[in-house]
Amino acid sequence: MKKMNPLEEYREQIDEVDEQLVALIAKRFEVAAKIGEYKKAHQLPIFNPAREEEVLRKVARWNTNDFYTEQIQQVYQTLMDEAKKIQE
Repeated sequence: MKKMNPLEEYREQIDEVDEQLVALIAKRFEVAAKIGEYKKAHQLPIFNPAREEEVLRKVARWNTNDFYTEQIQQVYQTLMDEAKKIQE
């Protein structure tokens, strides 16, 4: 069995994390689609700026180590932007 160098090991770790993230992102979008159906049925707007701000505050709070908070919020903003497209 060939021993992996550190770069290969790190990439393997990233692949494992990415596999989990893809499943979770897909689940998030499935729920977002259901929210979109609800909003349409109840004539609610797709875009809710207060909710988006709430989500961004939560993810900052959940990031307990305070590293990469800005980057995490940027990722979540992208997720919410894509969710709005799904809801439309």
